[in-house]
Amino acid sequence: MSNLAFVTGATGFIGSQVVASALRDGYNVRVSVRKAEQIDTLKGIFQEDVSRLQFVVVPDISVAGAFDKALDDVKVVFHLASPMPGKGADLQKDYLEPARNGTLSILESANKVGSIDKVIVMSSILGIGPVDLFRNTDTFRHEIDLDRVFPGGKGENGTMYVASKIVAHQASLDWAAEHKPAFQLITVHPTFVLGPSLVRKTASDLDGINAWFWQSLQLPAPLFPAVIVDVRDVADLCLKAAAADVKPGEAELVASGAATSWREIGEWVRAAYPQLETRLDEDGPTPFRVDNAVLGMRWRPLGETLGGLVDQQLALQKGSA
Repeated sequence: MSNLAFVTGATGFIGSQVVASALRDGYNVRVSVRKAEQIDTLKGIFQEDVSRLQFVVVPDISVAGAFDKALDDVKVVFHLASPMPGKGADLQKDYLEPARNGTLSILESANKVGSIDKVIVMSSILGIGPVDLFRNTDTFRHEIDLDRVFPGGKGENGTMYVASKIVAHQASLDWAAEHKPAFQLITVHPTFVLGPSLVRKTASDLDGINAWFWQSLQLPAPLFPAVIVDVRDVADLCLKAAAADVKPGEAELVASGAATSWREIGEWVRAAYPQLETRLDEDGPTPFRVDNAVLGMRWRPLGETLGGLVDQQLALQKGSA
């Protein structure tokens, strides 16, 4: 039986960790990249396992049939390639179409390959619920105007990113309901993902939720809810999902670490890194829990997640000084 995994988005923060977890679990890994020059970058990151890596160049994942020649003999697909905040200002062109069409493209191609038994698509907690999900609300509605014009800016980029996650997730569910593929579709919905990066080279490369966290250390109130998960746990969850017998009603998996609060985070940072002089002091836990019974995940301790991020950033800052 094939032990070949296929990964899109491998040059990204989460995708690179999925490659690492897949290699550790014994898979050979075929990676799609948009540009040939990204191959050397990945070979450098995974230099000890280069012999178990394969590469294909897919310049535009949103084109129908883009993956038709890339999935031969693949057992499991991990689809993580998606537009990130700040990549453009056009909702349709820069966010919705690439996210939706890229997901549909790989599902269509996977449906032509008999060896594939699972396709695992990386979404976001915001793909199935708004930020109000983390507050004391019993019900919510999440509606988006797909024809809305955005004036631009960081806040608007984030909103467009969320919209792309919602649309891509719904498109994947609709596709599976219509086509009833032989493989199982599993979607993963992490909360706010933190931790050390395999792809960062400089302190200024800090981005995404890691950047928000770093900025929040110097603010009295944080930039996002204290509902976090270690990037390595997200990757491990993907691999557990690939190996486990996941029931159809449990195929939307939420990834979130142990419950915490910004006050607890602030106290931990002050004790471990007093030189950072963090101002974080928001009280109260976030009323949010994730049932880990389906895959039996054991989330990394808070200190391991935060320490991995902070240690890396401080080391990169020192190296660039």
